[in-house]
Amino acid sequence: MVNGMSKIFGIVLTIIVVALLGGAVWMHQNRVQDTIGDDSAWNDYMNKQVTIEGTLTCLPHKDTSGPTTLECAFGLVTDAGQYYAFDTSRTDLEQTGDRVRVTGVVTPVESLSANQWQNYNIVGIITVASVQKI
Repeated sequence: MVNGMSKIFGIVLTIIVVALLGGAVWMHQNRVQDTIGDDSAWNDYMNKQVTIEGTLTCLPHKDTSGPTTLECAFGLVTDAGQYYAFDTSRTDLEQTGDRVRVTGVVTPVESLSANQWQNYNIVGIITVASVQKI
C-alpha cells in the first residue's frame, strides 16, 4: 500500500512540476510578446529581420537616482515608448531626434549575456542591417 502511494505521489509531483515549468515559459513568452505588441507572434519576431520605426535617442537608465552624466548610449524609441539599443558599427546614424526606420534582427534584453545592457530600460538590441531617415 505504501509503495502504491509513493508511485501516485511521484506521478502527481511530476505533473505539478511540468505544469509549473510550462506555465513559467508561457508567462515569460507572453510578457515579451506583450512588450513587442499583440500583432506580432513571438516566433515570427525572434531571429528574423524586422523593421521598426521610431526616434533616435539616448537610452534611459533604469536607475535614475544617481548623478546624471553626458554619456549617451544611442538607441531608438518607438511611438509606443519602447526603447531599443543598437548593435552596429555604423557611424552614419544621424542625430538624436531624427525619425528613422531601422531594419535588423532583435535580441530581447532577457536573452543578452552582457550585463551592460541591464542598466538601460530597453526591450532589446537591434542588430542593424539598414537605417533610413524618414
